[in-house]
Amino acid sequence: MTAELLTRLRREKNRLKWGEQNWPDGTGPTERRKRKRDAAQKETDAGMRNGTVTYFQILREEVAEVACEDDEAKLLAELIDVAAVAQDWADLILRRANQSPRR
Repeated sequence: MTAELLTRLRREKNRLKWGEQNWPDGTGPTERRKRKRDAAQKETDAGMRNGTVTYFQILREEVAEVACEDDEAKLLAELIDVAAVAQDWADLILRRANQSPRR
């Protein structure tokens, strides 16, 4: 099973439960959001430089970038980045589960 398939199944479950979802974006560059984005970027950059970066840091940075975006095309690109990082992370967890010794 892959993260992509698991995501697809979850999205279908959500649609069955809630129907088509059409919520407002709720994003935009407030001062607080920009400070959080900048802090997340600095932490991720530092982790990349010293070899300690984590998936959590990368995902948090991507989500912080989504929070600050109000341009529709840029928002879409940032959301795709979030989805890609989340699926990559989930795939890593699935690979680790497949590599663990069976009891």
